[in-house]
Amino acid sequence: MITRRQFAIAYAMALVPSLALAIGQPVWSRVDEAAHYDVIAQYAAGVYPRDATTTIRPETLEIMQRSGVYGFVVDNEYVKPDPGVQPMPSGLTSDAQVLWIRRHGWEFSYEAFQPPLYYVLALPAWFAGHAIGGALGSLYAVRIFDALLAALLAPLAMMILLGLWPGHQGAAWAAAALTAALPGVALNLTSVTNDVLVSVLGALCILVAVTGKWSWRRAVLLGALFGAALLTKTSAIGIAPALGVALLQTRRDGGVRPLLIAGAVTAACVIPWLASNVAIYGELITTREQVVMAAFPARTIDPGFWSVSTLHAFVTFWTGDPFLSLPGAVALAIVAGFISALAAAGLWRAWRHHRRGMSLRVLGILAAAGAGAALASVTSPVLAAFNAPGRLAYAGLAAAMSLVAAGLWVELPSPRLRWGTIGTFAGLSLGGLALTVYGGALAPPATGIPAIVRQASLGQSGTFHDLDVSLAACGVDGAGDRLVLVRFYNTGTEPVEWTQTAELRDGAVRARPPLRRLAVPRPASATPDEPGNPFPQPGRGGIYHNRRPVHSHGPVLTTPNIH
Repeated sequence: MITRRQFAIAYAMALVPSLALAIGQPVWSRVDEAAHYDVIAQYAAGVYPRDATTTIRPETLEIMQRSGVYGFVVDNEYVKPDPGVQPMPSGLTSDAQVLWIRRHGWEFSYEAFQPPLYYVLALPAWFAGHAIGGALGSLYAVRIFDALLAALLAPLAMMILLGLWPGHQGAAWAAAALTAALPGVALNLTSVTNDVLVSVLGALCILVAVTGKWSWRRAVLLGALFGAALLTKTSAIGIAPALGVALLQTRRDGGVRPLLIAGAVTAACVIPWLASNVAIYGELITTREQVVMAAFPARTIDPGFWSVSTLHAFVTFWTGDPFLSLPGAVALAIVAGFISALAAAGLWRAWRHHRRGMSLRVLGILAAAGAGAALASVTSPVLAAFNAPGRLAYAGLAAAMSLVAAGLWVELPSPRLRWGTIGTFAGLSLGGLALTVYGGALAPPATGIPAIVRQASLGQSGTFHDLDVSLAACGVDGAGDRLVLVRFYNTGTEPVEWTQTAELRDGAVRARPPLRRLAVPRPASATPDEPGNPFPQPGRGGIYHNRRPVHSHGPVLTTPNIH
């Protein structure tokens, strides 16, 4: 184990970047922070939210309106959502439903399917922050609470490595440094998210699993910790095989009895939540509601998708989520791949030649924990075809960083090479995090409607089956960007879908990624816009324009955002 002084130093190493990102990263974080915050706000109001049904709290909407950010932006077309809270239309095709969720999913408390433990534990911080600074104060109070939790991962990784390789203080400090500098810890775990608690509880489970002999008290402790992890996020199931292997090790007085004790305690923790799911949703783990709220296409068996998704999981594990959003993420991902290869070679060498002092028993447990957590991450797109996020493997993060540090210590004979490799990764990571904080301190980009300097009405229109298209006006804003206002009316009774394949820029047609669009029927009460404002704020009834000017000096044809 480590001394209190060592624990404090390792904790402080991780706490500095964690607090900086908790306070300095933009609101909202793109990793579903608004939805996680809203679940806490629902609990604070005495509401047990239901996925795909419960709409967001006023506190969540207030921060959305103040920041101009309405949630997880899944593509560049989602800049500002349609106004007002609207029920999901019935009879949508699967593609139309995905589009509707991308535009309207922010209206719902769509993380309500998550287990409740994190949100309950975050309530005191939420109430304290709300008393001091209202909705925004509660957001930052919970972020600071998360930063205090996330910083625990560095000393826990240090303790796990010493359980693997007793006495190797250098490798232990390397494990702490890698964990403290990992972008996902400071960037993703310090937003409002249950990933932080499951990461810490997973690390505690692994620490208990690799140290000491089994007694009924230790088995109860492990069962309670693992039950708490599952009550935080079900991705913790990835480390279950490693814990089972540890409980069955007879050299530590393990066997079937400790396994049954730990299993019974875990079940006692989880069964009440599962029973509530059956009562509310009619199933143990909510899947139907998650599919309804999915902002991505249906799951696929395409090998190409799964290979790209797995690569996405590896890169975001090391560089943070969203994919390559951290400044310098490409260079960091290359260094991470190099470090992973060196660590794997070192661990293989240690296993084959039984490196003196390294416990092969603990090595097997840590390898199983890392592999299980990785499997939980890469198989996460089982309901919808989204690229797997590496943060879903963070239940095994401390074990993974301990393995990487140990592997580097075996493979690299020179202390200069060891610390040079770790220092390169840490320098790139901390530099990217610093730029993220600096970018978050800048004024947010302008949203909404640009100031129009010159404008002209066009009044041209055409009809294609039940779809009326009207080219209403064109204009030039203060930056010289050209805008075109196009209105679409669906005069039929069925939703209309189409694919946009090109745009006109600088007089040439250029291919664009296919975008599925949906036009809803024009309401009978729709009224024409004010004649003096050809670029009005969008209202209901399917009349929208492109709020993002295309920067170009030639003719530009832009298409509207339609619902």
